[in-house]
Amino acid sequence: STGVVFIVSTYTDGAPPDSAKSFYNWLADTSVDHRIPQTYFNDVKYAIFGCGNSLYESNFNKVSRDIDKFLRAKCGRRLLPLGMGDVDKGNMIETFASWRSNFWRAIKRDRRLQQKKKEAILKEKKRAYDAREESYSDDD
Repeated sequence: STGVVFIVSTYTDGAPPDSAKSFYNWLADTSVDHRIPQTYFNDVKYAIFGCGNSLYESNFNKVSRDIDKFLRAKCGRRLLPLGMGDVDKGNMIETFASWRSNFWRAIKRDRRLQQKKKEAILKEKKRAYDAREESYSDDD
């Protein structure tokens, strides 16, 4: 699987910053394109931290909320809840620090889960191999 982290701001009228417009538009189009499989982002694990200003009410962290919605529409797998920093409250650094700690915990949890899955697969393969070997020895 692939992992990606988005740290993104929202600009005027809920628009993405210039450097993210093309990606944002592609992702928006992909999320509703019925020619693209519903599971298109199934192997994508992601985390998002939005930098916004609650003075803009309905547009507060709109880009980060939209990216989350677009990825989930095609089965992207969010690693932890969306982080939403608020410059108006003056605690952006503290909010990000908390989100970052949660992010690393989520990464560790995901790695443990992946390791358990690998171990279960190997155990099952070994069981199947042993069963085949046993059936061959019964034929002797």
